[in-house]
Amino acid sequence: MVRILDKVLSKVKPDYVVIWEDMCYKSGPLISPRLFEEFMLPNYKKVARLMRSKGVDIVMVDTDGNHTPITGLFLEGRVNCLTLSRLLQG
Repeated sequence: MVRILDKVLSKVKPDYVVIWEDMCYKSGPLISPRLFEEFMLPNYKKVARLMRSKGVDIVMVDTDGNHTPITGLFLEGRVNCLTLSRLLQG
């Protein structure tokens, strides 16, 4: 994914990037913080590092739910915008 993004970003500069993850539900994340840290965090860091190096400052994740237990890990991964639209629907 990073190689493909690098090629795309050599041609265009988006205002922001949205990662559609749908990894949370209204009661919380679908995986534990420990598993998120082990398997997902390193990849968020890679993608966010690339995006920032290309001048894209906003990295958004659409989680579709309550991300509170892993919000700090998203921030550590340099995600700076989170959505929780499904949580608001009930």
